Amino acid sequence: MAVIRDLARDDVEAIPAVSGGPAWNGGRSKWSRYWEEHAAGARTCLVAQGEAGVVGYVSIVWRSQHEPFRRSGLPEIQDLVVAEFARGRGIGSALVAESEARAIDLGHAEMGIGFGLYADYGAAQRLYVQKGYVPDGLGLTWNNQSAHACDMVRVDDDLVLWLRKRLSAPGPGIAH
Repeated sequence: MAVIRDLARDDVEAIPAVSGGPAWNGGRSKWSRYWEEHAAGARTCLVAQGEAGVVGYVSIVWRSQHEPFRRSGLPEIQDLVVAEFARGRGIGSALVAESEARAIDLGHAEMGIGFGLYADYGAAQRLYVQKGYVPDGLGLTWNNQSAHACDMVRVDDDLVLWLRKRLSAPGPGIAH
C-alpha cells in the first residue's frame, strides 16, 4: 500500500517523470504552480508514495473555481490521478479519504468534486459515487459556465458534472 503524504519540493521534478498513462498529465510548469499554491495554502497537494516512487496524486482546492462551491465555501477535490500500473490497489480511495480528513480538520462539513463525462473518467465516476458523492443538482457546466437545455457543448475535459458530499468526523478513538 502507498503512503499518502504532502507534496514535497522534489516532487516537482519527480511527478512529470512518471510514466503513469494517458491520465497522468502535467509537466514541470504545472507542478511548479501546484507547489507554489501548496506552499501558499491555496491548494493542498497530496501524493501517494509507493515503493517505486510517486504512484498517485490529488489536490484540494480551498477556494473552488466552481461558483456554487465557492459561494458555499466548499473545498474541492481536484486532479486525482493514480498511475495505470498502480490502479486497483485502493490508492484512489486512500487519496479521497485523506482529502476528506484534511477538510474535516479545517472545519469543513462538506466537500465537492467535479468530473468529466466521457469514458476516460469512468473510474473516477464510479469511485466518487461509491464514496458517497452525489450530484449537486445544478446540472452540467462547460468551461465553468452552466450548460442549459438545447446548448451545444463540446464533450471534453471542460464538460463537468459537480458532486457534493456531507463529511462526518471520525468517532472517538478513530484516527484519520
